[in-house]
Amino acid sequence: MNNSKSQTNSMYIIIMFSMLALMTIFSIIFIYEMGKDVILEEVLNATITAEQILNVSPELQAHAISMKGTYDGIVIPYDLFFLYLWISSIVASVVLAIKTRKKSFLSFTGSLFIGIMGLLLIVFFMDQVQVWFFDNIFNPVFSDITLNLPIFDYYFANIGWISAIWFVLLLFLNQVELDINIKGGRLEE
Repeated sequence: MNNSKSQTNSMYIIIMFSMLALMTIFSIIFIYEMGKDVILEEVLNATITAEQILNVSPELQAHAISMKGTYDGIVIPYDLFFLYLWISSIVASVVLAIKTRKKSFLSFTGSLFIGIMGLLLIVFFMDQVQVWFFDNIFNPVFSDITLNLPIFDYYFANIGWISAIWFVLLLFLNQVELDINIKGGRLEE
């Protein structure tokens, strides 16, 4: 595996993590809220109407109310899902940085400068997409619920410097000769 491809793979992990995390958290919240508002709310309303109009047994209505109460009692730790995704991405990128072939000093300094500039440029555009996504999709869709996502909010509020530090860490890990026995050692071309 050549150096430019390995550094590009590290950059892809950093960039794709943000988009994957954003879409995953949105999907989890969306599915949970749709189940609560569209499915269970409608089932409860239908059983109340059926019990009043058709004299259906009150046990059916009690079961629907119990089912909705149980579903409402489910607490999904969205932030922990995000933290798990983040830690998994960091570990995967660190292993990739350690396993790739060590760069020469000149190539390293070039990657440090050009790579950071490229990464920050891409992160700038990604941040604009993320702001648009939050303002036009995420916040309007979930405006009626209270979400406590401190880790998620912190990451996306500081995505530029977090990504830059992450990339620099990967570059330095590539330079350091670690005596860690990772299955297969460093990759060679």
